[in-house]
Amino acid sequence: MSMRTKLCLWPTIFCLLLVMTVPVSAGEKLFKIGGLAALQLGFGRSMDTGAKVAIDEINAAGGVDGYKMQMTWLDTEASPSIGRTLAQRLIFNDRVDAILGCHSSTVVLATADLMAQNQILDIAMGSAQKVTELNNPWIVRVRENDLLTGKVLANYMVDKENLKKIAVIFMSEQYGMGGRDNLVTALEAKKLKLVAAEAHNQGDKDFTSQLLNVKKAGADALVLISGVPDLGIMVKQARQLIPNVKIFMSSVGATKPFMDVAGEAANGTFAVVTYTETNPDAKVQKFISAFKAKHGTPPLDFFSGLSYDAIYMLAQATKKAGGPANHAKMRDAFKEIKGYGGATGLTYSVAPNGESVHELILITYENMKHKVIMKVSGE
Repeated sequence: MSMRTKLCLWPTIFCLLLVMTVPVSAGEKLFKIGGLAALQLGFGRSMDTGAKVAIDEINAAGGVDGYKMQMTWLDTEASPSIGRTLAQRLIFNDRVDAILGCHSSTVVLATADLMAQNQILDIAMGSAQKVTELNNPWIVRVRENDLLTGKVLANYMVDKENLKKIAVIFMSEQYGMGGRDNLVTALEAKKLKLVAAEAHNQGDKDFTSQLLNVKKAGADALVLISGVPDLGIMVKQARQLIPNVKIFMSSVGATKPFMDVAGEAANGTFAVVTYTETNPDAKVQKFISAFKAKHGTPPLDFFSGLSYDAIYMLAQATKKAGGPANHAKMRDAFKEIKGYGGATGLTYSVAPNGESVHELILITYENMKHKVIMKVSGE
């Protein structure tokens, strides 16, 4: 079905959308929150389930300054055009006071002007650097931006491990090339250049030439920016061809699909994450217990914890603003949040540009499980 056809069938689509509304009693004061996500995908379900734990906890404790939180989720299908139409519905029909999402940066970008024009605070979950570059005062982000990954990896490799000969192998598409560029920028700030930068095509099975070029360049560290299953295959081959080179990965390297492919070859590699269930932090473990009690399973992925934290930060800002009625006060109060310790294990401090995540958690694999090394700042 074409996008044009889809847009002509909105009455039908609305009937099929997965909408979750937290029930409240008649006559209660409501704090209406809209949720935008691809609800049929894992990331969307993670956002939904994580936010629900936070909202139920807050409402059970009396709500926010006398207001009960009510959340309505709509399925963007990660489509900018669908996301824009649904944002309009939330703003004009449901008259929400704030919006959480989407995890797709293209949806965030497609709806940004609606947030500004209608003074709706959007807690974005997309990671693209372009979201920050909008300079939209009505957008904040409770997730790392893409540049942060490069800064965190560079800070740890150079400042903590004294590794200076750094190479990268990246997938030749937007994610991989953007990750390479961010690493280059982070290393330039430390007066360093990559000793090798090798591209590969998605779906490649043999990385011998790239790995031998990394070896020839004398690299002591290798950053891999790719997807699965390619990343797991690459790590297996790297263990054979360059066993003494330390391997670092973006957050894809912290996922179960990567580990399923890499197997024991994952042991000793490093990756950055916003959340891992092996983190001994008391707030992380408390969140995991609450999530299991609510849903019967552990959190689905990092978006569960990020959404949980985003709702609590929104509640804190709304309480300071005296309720959700004054959207500008609520937005300004959100941007005043500093040093908030979240259920992800991260500490959030909202900058004037809306960014709240300035550090990531570095993990290594030990016995094929995450072991937290430390939190690393991107500053």
